[in-house]
Amino acid sequence: MLAWVAVDWVLDRVQATGRRGSFVKQATLSSNDVPPGLAIVQSNSPEQLRDLLVAHLQRQPLAPLEAECILTQSNGIGRWLQLALARDRNGDPGRGGLGISASTSFELPARFFWESYGIVLGEAALPETSPFDAGSLRWRLYGLLPDLLDEAVFQPLRHYLEREGGAARRRWQLAGELAELFEQYQIYRADWLLDWEQGEESIRDARGRVYPLDTRQAWQPALWRHLLKRMPEAQRRQSRAHLHQAFVKRLQQAAGDGQVIAGLPRRLVVFGISSLPAQMVDALAALAEHIQVLICLHNPCRHYWADIIEGRDLLRSRPGKRLNHRADWPAQLDDETIHRHANPLLAAWGRQGRDFFALLDDKDQPERYREWFERIDLFEDFVGPDAHGLLARIQQGILDLEPAVEDPEQRCPIDPDADHSLRFHAAHSRQREVEILHDQLLAALEDDARLQPRHIIVMVPDIDAYAPHIEAVFGARAGGKEGDPRHVPFHIADRRERLVSPTLKAFTTLLDLPRLRLTASEVLDLLNVPAVHRRFGIESDQIERVAQWLSQAGVRWGLDGEHRASLGLDRRFEQFSWLSGIRRMLLGHASGEADAFDDILPFDEVAGSEADLAGRLAWFIERLHHHWQSLADERTMDEWAQALRDLIDDCLALQGDAEELAGYQLDQAIDDLVEAADLAGLDQTLPLEVVRDALTDALDQGHVSHRFLGGKVNFSTLMPMRAIPFKMVCLLGMNDGDYPRTRKPADFDLMGERRFYRPGDRSRREDDRYLFLEAVLAARQRLYISWVGRSIHNDEKQPPSVLVGQLRDHIAAGWQLGDGPDGEQDPGEGLLDALTTWHPLQAFSPRYFAGDPALFTYAAEWRQAHPEEAGPGPHPASLEPLDAWPLEGAVTIQPLTDFLAQPLRHFTGQRLGARLDMAEDRLADSEPFRLDGLAQWALDDELLNELLRTGDETQWPGQLARAGERLALSGRLPLGDVADQLLDAAAEKALLIAGHWLCASKLWPETVVPGPVSLAMTGLEGEDLLIEQWLPELRRSEQGEHALILATATRLVTGKSASPPPRWEKLIRYWPLHLLINAAGVSTSTVVVHEKG
Repeated sequence: MLAWVAVDWVLDRVQATGRRGSFVKQATLSSNDVPPGLAIVQSNSPEQLRDLLVAHLQRQPLAPLEAECILTQSNGIGRWLQLALARDRNGDPGRGGLGISASTSFELPARFFWESYGIVLGEAALPETSPFDAGSLRWRLYGLLPDLLDEAVFQPLRHYLEREGGAARRRWQLAGELAELFEQYQIYRADWLLDWEQGEESIRDARGRVYPLDTRQAWQPALWRHLLKRMPEAQRRQSRAHLHQAFVKRLQQAAGDGQVIAGLPRRLVVFGISSLPAQMVDALAALAEHIQVLICLHNPCRHYWADIIEGRDLLRSRPGKRLNHRADWPAQLDDETIHRHANPLLAAWGRQGRDFFALLDDKDQPERYREWFERIDLFEDFVGPDAHGLLARIQQGILDLEPAVEDPEQRCPIDPDADHSLRFHAAHSRQREVEILHDQLLAALEDDARLQPRHIIVMVPDIDAYAPHIEAVFGARAGGKEGDPRHVPFHIADRRERLVSPTLKAFTTLLDLPRLRLTASEVLDLLNVPAVHRRFGIESDQIERVAQWLSQAGVRWGLDGEHRASLGLDRRFEQFSWLSGIRRMLLGHASGEADAFDDILPFDEVAGSEADLAGRLAWFIERLHHHWQSLADERTMDEWAQALRDLIDDCLALQGDAEELAGYQLDQAIDDLVEAADLAGLDQTLPLEVVRDALTDALDQGHVSHRFLGGKVNFSTLMPMRAIPFKMVCLLGMNDGDYPRTRKPADFDLMGERRFYRPGDRSRREDDRYLFLEAVLAARQRLYISWVGRSIHNDEKQPPSVLVGQLRDHIAAGWQLGDGPDGEQDPGEGLLDALTTWHPLQAFSPRYFAGDPALFTYAAEWRQAHPEEAGPGPHPASLEPLDAWPLEGAVTIQPLTDFLAQPLRHFTGQRLGARLDMAEDRLADSEPFRLDGLAQWALDDELLNELLRTGDETQWPGQLARAGERLALSGRLPLGDVADQLLDAAAEKALLIAGHWLCASKLWPETVVPGPVSLAMTGLEGEDLLIEQWLPELRRSEQGEHALILATATRLVTGKSASPPPRWEKLIRYWPLHLLINAAGVSTSTVVVHEKG
């Protein structure tokens, strides 16, 4: 199929290029039709770079089926460019594509260069995976570290590793830190490693000056040399430091000798990358002697701006080669006055881009490729006839390198009512941020019919933290009725698959078995995963029944006494465990309601066909117990691979595409671990904690959900969509401390020292600053910025990110509200106030309906709750009376009793289907240590009913003893002496009330059983009402008077006075039954005995 598509594409290109000559002739020319060389084109507009690339690929096409190779910084940029290349070539003028995007390879730089090393140096010289990648180095270091600790130079490491507890995991974590550090050294400080290999104990700075290493860091060169020594001879020169040298040397030598290196692509396009190490820039320059290397550079400024950031003395680039200073700049700039000539936002956020541009400028020779293009500097203004708002002016200021306005009188007026290009929103939580965003997007889509969901990007610092809130708010409308006007189509990209897939989450839970308490809710959550309950033959609709059993059988946590002993508790402590509960279920099925056997109280709720479900539950718990024991053993990596696959086969039944994909990802991650350990020559046994962490890292690195640009509102982190233009860019989570992200470098990271900084060094903080700059520049019409601006606890103001603060300061300095100051407030601050909306804590706040145009909501249900604030207009849904309650057939007296006892709860439950008790329907995960009020009442009531069952006070001691034993074995009481104390107190109370009951019974000694009663009545609306009820047992005196004698453990009076007042809310429960008996023609007195009489 692909071959036929490619043929059609070739024929289409032959027809399309007929006016320029034969396409076939062009495709069969020598390699000179795609001349080699390094070409750098730059623009502040990614759209301009994209269109230039399309035009260049059309002018200098490769042969049919020959692959284009394009390097991008993320999959998101690759996807955006791929869609642009595939656009109809006869589309919008100047915006057409190639008509198809086939045989186009989008790669990340690190992978491309590793493959290129193999092509240039020979495939046999390199493995598929570098032995010096962080993953492989980590395993090597993990195995190597214990053998080095006796050497004096490694005393700092020994001090850390020999702390008490968690030695294996601590060694694994340290190995990871060191592996990442050495990988960074290979890329950014290759000269250090080469010096260390030669026995040097020093490091160089950017100017080449040599510094001796501090004795506290002398272990780093020693560790690097030990690492090389342990490697096979063939691998020692496969570090990127060595390979880069050999790669560049081989390319230069071949170019000098006129040799052609087979296997390299004829053209390499670098698109949308804002930073590369100097090592890779050197490699690109060396490749350009053999192939065409086209770098499409997104430059935010049309002037030379490297001077405006500290460290410019380390740069080789100078103004004049491509870009010049602004015409109004002085001839000499000094550090004290440069801020007067620099754009403050570019100076604060642009270091990373500045360093990259400087590295490229050092290699740039524009005279060699200028004739390939009409223009190589494609800067275009942001401000134009259709774009003149505040956002466009800020972007234009960056483009033109405009300095901050120092004279307040020169500030430009902004009318926020007419200019909606930039807004700030402050909320109380992430949930509220997303709720507010949903309303704001609905408003934006409603105001602009040309704005579509695909034109909107929402970026957050941590997509995994925001994903549940996004699903809760945006997903709620997706599942509603068809045509819901509040539904905004969306998708979440860039999520870690391990946190998305239920199957992968279940597997990671299984890996955690040895350190989990295995509470009832944890195990039930695991059983709820389809792949798990399918494996054990349990249906999803049976899990609710299992939950009921667990609650009633007293299952709380722990597999058995042995499992609890592993967590530091008494081995004999088995009550409330899974073993105890399963035994009760199985014995209950075998014996029904019976006395305890061998201290096991039968749980008689498992009956009939449910025995199969109980058996499958027991099988599931037995498998968990087996793997809990199995995972506790240390193994070699090959043995772990088999154990992990056994765990998958034993506990997961994969079905469907999503689960099969998860299974493939698990299998691939396990293979990767085995391969990495083999490559590192690791043959040690490993504990589970190391394997678990390694497997989790492998799953996170290898499989991330990359669903970009799917025609909906895109949610992602800032990284994958950096610099891609959208009509509306929304930034959420811009909180102080959360963005820029802070990651303190390790104490032993020598690159982190200020004096050893080099242009091009990567820093997460500087990377985030440049990401923010690119996000601001990517907004074509609207920029929306949100942060948690008030505490959810005390409503105190909380500052935004320092980057947002800098943007707001820049706005206040350069623009003002309206035509000038109004009152005492600074006009710049007044503008910020007008651009910023401080939202209330709750989505249903009446402030949303008070008429403030900045505060609104599309949630009609909240509008109905505030008719007085919502203004004029009908609100029928909130005012219509309920239909009459349909009564089908006869009713009992119980609904009336419930209504009188708690009218509001009964009404909302019966008529509205709502619950007001707020009780959480979840399992208890710990054994009871005390009884709450309801549980204490239930204990008192059960013992009282046990005594009243016979009414023979001579049997009461034996009845209480048996009831106490049954209650203790049922799991309803705390353990030990606490249970005895509770039983003693409850028995004393029950005996007291039962004694009162006996006294009352003697006044009415004869028992009467009235039987059923049927009473026809007329309701309030004239409807017929039939009450049918079995009357309870009555008592009759010698005088023929009837009485209903009831006993309750409920306190019916308040206070401790001689005549305490009654608790009418409790006594009213008995009133309907009293009326019914008397209405049935039996004149009866109702006597309720309680603790006080």
